[in-house]
Amino acid sequence: RFHVGLHSDHTYQADPRGWLLQLRPTSFYWHTSPGQNCGASSGKCAEAIVALGNPAIWWLGALGLLIVIFAALWRRDWRAWTILAGYAGLYVPWLVYLDRTIFTFYTIAFVPFVCLAWVYGLGLITGHVRPLVEPQCANAAGRIIRPDSYLEDDLAPPVPDAQITAAPAERGAAPIPPSRGWLSDRLPLAARITWTSAVILVVMMFVFFYPIWTALTVPRWFWSLHMWLPSWI
Repeated sequence: RFHVGLHSDHTYQADPRGWLLQLRPTSFYWHTSPGQNCGASSGKCAEAIVALGNPAIWWLGALGLLIVIFAALWRRDWRAWTILAGYAGLYVPWLVYLDRTIFTFYTIAFVPFVCLAWVYGLGLITGHVRPLVEPQCANAAGRIIRPDSYLEDDLAPPVPDAQITAAPAERGAAPIPPSRGWLSDRLPLAARITWTSAVILVVMMFVFFYPIWTALTVPRWFWSLHMWLPSWI
């Protein structure tokens, strides 16, 4: 009740409409000291703790969210709907309180779904996230058929791959090789390069922003290199 009714202005309050792009991170700590403390020949040193999400995850995750919405609506993919459920339950309610004193670090609650959107979006582009496959059924002869193409009296429980493969030819069931799991399929070279590059980008961003997440003493000009947007200061 206290937070819902809080209207006091704060320097680092953040509009939830900008949370997905981390437009206004919260500064938890700031301290400056003489330049010799960090080996700077001129200027000052700075120590900062900024609650800023990894841009390589949050910005690409925002694009991934658009892909997730497309997959949920047009492809009717339940996996995409699961990700959207996380956003709907943990992010959307904050949009009702645009005029309240709230902060971007509240996004910690739905970070897992941001990561899922990131992975799902990239996976759909590279072919790693495969289209959903209709469940298989077998008729009395052991032939794999579509669920909507059987007659009631011809339906039999699904037959294991090994039995279908070994079915005698005189029964009219063409041998069907055992299905290969999609995890055993190797991705194309371009897809593997894309995934590797994306992960490397995330790691590089982590290393780059680590000093301003942990209050390491750095030259002030080095801190300034991390303030990509005016709203981050």
